[in-house]
Amino acid sequence: STAAIGGALGTLLADSIKHGQLYVPSLVAAVPGHIVAFSVFGLFTSKKFSWRNFVEGTLASLLFGNFVTAFLYVWFVLGTPYIGLIIGLMAWWYVTMLPFALLFTPPIVKVIASAAKGYIREEVYSSSLSETRVSTFLALFFSGLIFLLVGVFMLLYPNSFSNLFSVGKFNLVKDVATQVTTWMFVASGSLLLVISLAVLSFTKNRKV
Repeated sequence: STAAIGGALGTLLADSIKHGQLYVPSLVAAVPGHIVAFSVFGLFTSKKFSWRNFVEGTLASLLFGNFVTAFLYVWFVLGTPYIGLIIGLMAWWYVTMLPFALLFTPPIVKVIASAAKGYIREEVYSSSLSETRVSTFLALFFSGLIFLLVGVFMLLYPNSFSNLFSVGKFNLVKDVATQVTTWMFVASGSLLLVISLAVLSFTKNRKV
């Protein structure tokens, strides 16, 4: 789709400008990841738009897009798909993108859609953002809960997860890598839970 190609090229351009040359890892990993992400998102919103579909599409696109990007990036840069690093990168990108995608994108979309009514489907600018309240809360809450549970499980059974980092170069730092990943899951899961409760509280009885 146009959005998928535009997002992929935009990412490649931004990374290449930042590095002062064509950034091959972005071409190999980020470009396919963005194409997958936007294509998946389109499956949820292209036929019938609703804010619930938007939230569900956001979750699915971040999961699939970040997995593809992390997998290809790790394989290209390190020469082999280290499972632990792929999971860590995918989780980190997911948790840092999700709140912004769910909290800031809908208002921006609604403003742009309202300003360009002749070019945007009516349901995009006519539907109320209050429809996102419950679905956004659930997306953030259950994402946070899953992340927190994974982190707690890693705290209780660190040896089970250290094996994910016990290959190749990571043998020397597998314990540190396991601890960093563990606390990343605990901290990010807790933060998502707090944000989800804030969304539920601050958006109560608000209609936009």
